[in-house]
Amino acid sequence: MSYTNKSPVELVLERLDGVKPSGKGWTARCPAHKDKENSLSVSEGEDGRALLKCFAGCSVVDINNKTGLAMRDLFKSPDGYTPNVPQQMIPKATVAALALEKELPESFLRDLGLKDLPTGGVEIPYKPLDGMPIPRQRLRMAIKAKEGSLWGRGTAPIVPYGLERLNDGRQLGTPLFLVEGESDALTLWLHKYTALGIPGASMTKTLEAKYLEGFSCIYVVQEPDKGGETFVSGIMQRLNDLGWNGKTFILRLPGVKDINELHKKFPQTFKEELKKAILAATPINISPNIGLISHISPPDAVSWPEPLEPEAFHGLVGRIVKTLAPHTEADIAAILLNLLVAAGVLLGTKPHFRVCGDKHPPRLFGVLVGDTSKARKGTSWGVVKQFLGDAISDFHKLATNGLSSGEGLISAVRDPVYKRQPIRENKRVTGYEEVETDPGISDKRLLVIEPEFVRTLKVMGREANILSSILRQVWDDGDLRVLTKESPAVATGAHIAILAHITIEELLRNFESTEAANGFANRFLWMAVKRSRYLPEGGQPLQEELALLKKEFKHVIDSATLVGEVVFSEETKQIWSPLRKPFDGTKIVRREAAHA
Repeated sequence: MSYTNKSPVELVLERLDGVKPSGKGWTARCPAHKDKENSLSVSEGEDGRALLKCFAGCSVVDINNKTGLAMRDLFKSPDGYTPNVPQQMIPKATVAALALEKELPESFLRDLGLKDLPTGGVEIPYKPLDGMPIPRQRLRMAIKAKEGSLWGRGTAPIVPYGLERLNDGRQLGTPLFLVEGESDALTLWLHKYTALGIPGASMTKTLEAKYLEGFSCIYVVQEPDKGGETFVSGIMQRLNDLGWNGKTFILRLPGVKDINELHKKFPQTFKEELKKAILAATPINISPNIGLISHISPPDAVSWPEPLEPEAFHGLVGRIVKTLAPHTEADIAAILLNLLVAAGVLLGTKPHFRVCGDKHPPRLFGVLVGDTSKARKGTSWGVVKQFLGDAISDFHKLATNGLSSGEGLISAVRDPVYKRQPIRENKRVTGYEEVETDPGISDKRLLVIEPEFVRTLKVMGREANILSSILRQVWDDGDLRVLTKESPAVATGAHIAILAHITIEELLRNFESTEAANGFANRFLWMAVKRSRYLPEGGQPLQEELALLKKEFKHVIDSATLVGEVVFSEETKQIWSPLRKPFDGTKIVRREAAHA
């Protein structure tokens, strides 16, 4: 093998036609197809590698084969020399080359366990449900699987790719994507979708019923070739054999071959493009009459908001939610919202955040929006209520049901009531004194549960009803008052949170436009929820694990009395500032301050 002191970019450019400077790189005619428009972009990476991109869709391997270079020629060696490899040498895959071709971060692939083989090629680890490596791995000898992909030696059964990631999808309530091969699975994982890679169109029988437990919706991705038809047909038959009774959709990707090509073509808008394909997905009824298309509701993945990102479940709250979620039919997002709202009440007003002078304690209003009974809104509160009741002995004293009047809400956290009464001596009034006629409520923390929020909206629609105004006061500063001549009602320093339930139909039918404009709606967190799984016999998390979480939760609540104002670190300010700017000046945001 000979070496040259030319850079990888120089090696590439001297083999191309029509080279022209463009921005920080060059354009040229792609040698892998009949190019008349300079479809090839060439640039130099920070580490000196040559970056190639054909906008007509040619692969890096095909481009290199036409130029007489190998994949390793695109990378600068540590000693500064680039290997000058003859065209007839067939390049073997490396993790770096695979990352370059698939346009996936190399660090992401290596974190997943992909590694270079000493003799060339890439080892791709397959794992069972428990995450432990199986003794038989997939070997990728060439960038394209069909040009060199085989199983290593061993007797372990062949399994789909990504079994160890299924539990995260179950907990988050996401649909499951079934794709052919590793590259599409890796691409979906990068974009935080749950996916299984079936190792070949003829390997659909590797799919087992236990892999599908906890999922209610499956998307089968069909590639536009004979192999794609074979893959879908095999998956449909396998789902039928397994007795699958969830929703099933065939997902086709117009204009591209597969998921990875969609990612490469639309790197910045991948999720939006995938969502378009999901909207057009074909619903399938899995039955003995395999392949029969049924008329069922639109796919949940589109008609419903996207699942919360994993970052939403960080810390102690995330661990509690993830422990409870697999053992209930409730939506994991509903469990999270219930726990955050209730925890905010327990923390009280001492921990707080200031924005433009406004003090914001952990006071949250949350509404769960979902179908009657089917969304398991009440179930989601039940599991959280039991956890909190066990962890905090007097929690039950803080929760109450019903949200029907402003006066009633003030009364629940009222200040002491004093009346001026005369002081009499020998039947003569000698003066006046303030006498406490009502001791009021000393603990101003209150969690209001309203399972029928539609009743609240209807009450607010009545003439002269003050509930909407009082709720805005509750959220703003907790100082509430209704001064009537007959019965003045006052509550200062109230710390009230709300958890409410409503269906989407009731919300749309009863929510007045004035409530959206006056800031009432903006003070609520609206969470779309649905049943996450079917548990005919219920579920029961490990009591030992729950006991430890309850103890830790109580310690956090007790320690909150030592916390005062919470401030952003400089690093957090840099993250928060660009996220908040798009909301400034919008019609519904009435106050500059927002919950942090």
